[in-house]
Amino acid sequence: MRKFTFTLLIIFICAFMLGCGQPLYNNDTLSDEVINVTPQLPLGDYTGPDVTALPSNTGAHCTMHTQTLMWPEEAAESTAEYMLVLEYPVFDAPQSSFAAMNEAVELYRAELMERVVNERMPLADRAQGEDVPATFVTCDVSYAGEYANVIFNETARFTNTSESSLLTLVLDSQGREASLHSAAGLYYPDNIVAQQIFNIIDRDPKRYNGDVTPEDISLALDFYNGFIVTDTGYTLFVAPGLLAPADEGILSFSFTRAALYPAFAGDVISIAQYEQMQDALVALSAACATRYESFSASQPTQLIASTFITRMLRSRATPENAFVSSLPKADYETFFASCFDNTFAINRDDGDGTYLDGEMYYIPNTPESAFGLHLEDAHVDGNTIVLTGVIMYGEPGGINSGEVAPATIVIRPDSTSPIGCKLISLAMR
Repeated sequence: MRKFTFTLLIIFICAFMLGCGQPLYNNDTLSDEVINVTPQLPLGDYTGPDVTALPSNTGAHCTMHTQTLMWPEEAAESTAEYMLVLEYPVFDAPQSSFAAMNEAVELYRAELMERVVNERMPLADRAQGEDVPATFVTCDVSYAGEYANVIFNETARFTNTSESSLLTLVLDSQGREASLHSAAGLYYPDNIVAQQIFNIIDRDPKRYNGDVTPEDISLALDFYNGFIVTDTGYTLFVAPGLLAPADEGILSFSFTRAALYPAFAGDVISIAQYEQMQDALVALSAACATRYESFSASQPTQLIASTFITRMLRSRATPENAFVSSLPKADYETFFASCFDNTFAINRDDGDGTYLDGEMYYIPNTPESAFGLHLEDAHVDGNTIVLTGVIMYGEPGGINSGEVAPATIVIRPDSTSPIGCKLISLAMR
């Protein structure tokens, strides 16, 4: 998990009073009380679009706990120099995904402690009769699709100052932290997200700073710890003062998944067509990138064809519907014919390990290399559509992701195909 170096910081009053040193904390001073077993909507008064407070197919359930720490240790609130009150979730075990979720929360707690000790406690200088300087953290958990959103709201209270921040963890069904890149499947989200937010600002410009540009918006966004997934798309948060006057508070911008599709979706092809063929285009790109092969005239090599089908089956596997390791011969070949314009008989030596035995195809369930597709443009050419983009390697947002090669994909729309089209050719350049 990335260091939380970019938090959505709200500073309402800037006059800090410098004071005493930083006593160490002791876990013996904490209280750990279950205070809430019902996941809450994020941000308390924030009711973003299509965020449900009920667990969905993440299978994740949690209880909310509080931890109270005083400095110096064993001090009472009336005599403490600083106090931390932290609310945090504990996801139910024993599934490994829950353990991973709890590890992400624990990392946040450790980094919060580091910030409290090193950044906030040196500013504390409690005068007699005043409230104890403190950091209060409330937490809310919501669910959307396969994702769990954990939202931490921090408020640091000093004598004459108050600062607040918002930080999010988006966890997938395996408990892994997701970025906006990975949740949306985007390798280059900056420009399109900034443009969507710019369009929202343009509808009510008086609310925002008058000179906001897409570049300003890009700099204000945090694609790792400043967004949540909703049932229909995404919500991103921006700190006060960056795009609007500070008294507007934390800004939230919500849009649908389709808003982040390539510009040609909804123009050259419909949104529904794009969604139907999206997985197939990625699977085809990955199949061709495996050995840097192109294909034409609907005649892929056996390696491309078998790898494509294996990836399509794997992409449709869910916790409820496990990966299918065998298919009847008729079903396998019917699916191939519905995606390409020819028939196919597999040769085990030339494919991805898929082989035919009698009337059954047996499909390998081996680890696959991570490839993806960044689409840039599309145009109609007769009865076909020509798509251009770049084949990518690595997971979107991953530190090792990069470009493999530019590619041109030709498809023919076909309403009878389960992927919405026939795959005519892919040329890697």
